[in-house]
Amino acid sequence: FFSIDIPKIGARAKIIANGDAADKFENGQALSSGVAHAAGTFLPGMDGAVTLFAHSTDFEANVSQYNAIFYRLDELTAGDLVTVWYLGKKYDYRVVGSRVVPPSDVSVFTSQTGEAKLYLVTCTPRGTTKNRLIVEADLL
Repeated sequence: FFSIDIPKIGARAKIIANGDAADKFENGQALSSGVAHAAGTFLPGMDGAVTLFAHSTDFEANVSQYNAIFYRLDELTAGDLVTVWYLGKKYDYRVVGSRVVPPSDVSVFTSQTGEAKLYLVTCTPRGTTKNRLIVEADLL
């Protein structure tokens, strides 16, 4: 009932709703089986920002071991398409940009009302937890 498809990077996965990004155990459970939706952020179809997060890794050979669905997230550029399915409805988003922030910047993990946006979050550089890559996309 909740999934993501990013054709450019071949990322397709189910999404586990309302994952607590601050709870390492809960977070780990969700990320072992899919992409996590950050608790407290909006769901598709609501007037606000949806935040999804998943693992990255340093080597492609480790993708399946760590369920690193966002391994190639850094390859997305403005104009790329991301599709989210929620409760049988399709939501298409167009990437508008990306930025790198320190792990202490949790702004996209908070409730942001207004324009319907999608934030995709993973660690960067690949294979480290040094920073967070945030890809921003607007609902079409």
